[in-house]
Amino acid sequence: MVTFTIVSLYCCVSICIAYASARFHRSSNDYLNATGSLPTWVASISFLACNCGALEVLGLSGIAFRYGVQAFNFYWIGAIPALIFLSLVMIPAYVQSGARSMPEYFGQRFGPNVRLLNAVAILIASTLYTGISLYGLAEVTHITMDWPFLLAILVFGSIVLAYVLIGGFRATVYNEVLQFLFMFAGLLPLLYFSHKAHYGGLIHTGQYWHMWRETPIVSSTSQLDLVGVLVGLGGVISFSYWCTDYGLVQRALTARDLESARKVPLIAGFGKLLFAIVVVVPVILMSGHIQAQPGTALDETSPALIATLYGRRLLGVGIAALIAGLLNSLAANISAFSSLWTGEIYRPFLSSRRTESHYRNVGRAASVCCVAIGIVVALWTRSFENLSAFVLLIFSLFVIPFFAVLLTGMISRQTAAASAITGAGAGILAGAGIQLAFAERWLPSGSRLSANFYSAIVSFAAAALVCNAAHLLSLLRRSQIQPVNIEAMRPSPPKASVTVWCLAGTLLVVCVVVNVLWW
Repeated sequence: MVTFTIVSLYCCVSICIAYASARFHRSSNDYLNATGSLPTWVASISFLACNCGALEVLGLSGIAFRYGVQAFNFYWIGAIPALIFLSLVMIPAYVQSGARSMPEYFGQRFGPNVRLLNAVAILIASTLYTGISLYGLAEVTHITMDWPFLLAILVFGSIVLAYVLIGGFRATVYNEVLQFLFMFAGLLPLLYFSHKAHYGGLIHTGQYWHMWRETPIVSSTSQLDLVGVLVGLGGVISFSYWCTDYGLVQRALTARDLESARKVPLIAGFGKLLFAIVVVVPVILMSGHIQAQPGTALDETSPALIATLYGRRLLGVGIAALIAGLLNSLAANISAFSSLWTGEIYRPFLSSRRTESHYRNVGRAASVCCVAIGIVVALWTRSFENLSAFVLLIFSLFVIPFFAVLLTGMISRQTAAASAITGAGAGILAGAGIQLAFAERWLPSGSRLSANFYSAIVSFAAAALVCNAAHLLSLLRRSQIQPVNIEAMRPSPPKASVTVWCLAGTLLVVCVVVNVLWW
């Protein structure tokens, strides 16, 4: 009853924020993107919340239970270097191009066909993420409040859809700030209670307790190896996600100027370092107690901890915090789908001369469709062992190939639209092929997580090689290819300020220190 009351009050506040945000809608961009209109602190918390929602808590607490402190890799080596690169290199490129989104940026560099292909890929990924978020909501409410799975999906899907339809992207951002702060406050007591309870002691040996010391360089039998973690996660997956994810880039670009936009990922990076402790350490401390319950699924680790450690007074707050974080993830994906369909497919390719109110209505219709498709995906998600495994599968197929194309296009003037399309296609096929090979046991792997890391490496390599094939052949033949239009990639981005460099340097030093402490 306490949980239901808190969640109900919270949803009412979210609807009020949506109505307040609706007053700022003067154009379709205000409703769909809110580019260049928000304070730095709002954009930074929203950026962090878009990544550190309860969906991540469910997935990475399960990884922490299975792999121990190796889960820190997703927060540290799998985030901080890429966030610094995003701030210093990618954000200036996006802002200078004048693009309001990733697909638009692709369109400026490679033309409309690549823009459309990228938009469709992100649209598919956003739909799948929506289903995962709905699944997470249903799983938490089923475990803690005994709600039927489908009822939870319909109820929470309707609530989030309501405030997205009313307030658009601006309402989503401000609700993300509220949701993240509420979620963090609700999960923070886990650190204290887990330290106080400390069932079963700590596992001090092997990969479970050491991030690097016990990890082999390459292994088909070990759960993780250095090549998979450093190249697959720290290189390919990390940079692909942070530098090209539609929702994250969209939130960074809501800052009012380039200097503020550069600060957004760096400020969020410090929050990422802190959030890792809140998610991973309680699971490590309570690992012995969780193991005493063999029926507990990986994605139930965090709700199980809350149910075990929180008393009657705090249990409702803890569960409401998880639900708030999942609502945050769901809203982010619905608003991304709406913005993508309207701004990147419908408006430029299907109907370019309609009124601003027409495009806002199209965005609202897209949101409804996204929730409907997401319900089907949520039912399908139940067949996966762990949410993070499903998310990494989506990454290998729909995100990583386009990062390879983007990186190639920034480095080489010779990369044309046809090469970009074939490269992205090759990366998608290669990623799907390697996933199939691991699933059918044609290739050995110590864990599903390690298989995902190597799948990412193969997908990126295939996309990059095919994308550069024409240029490599021209070098072999000693012929010259005419440069394509590269106006979107201006050669001299403005230099970062002292403040930005200080933030980046401090963030990197702290990242190195925590890795040494958990060596």
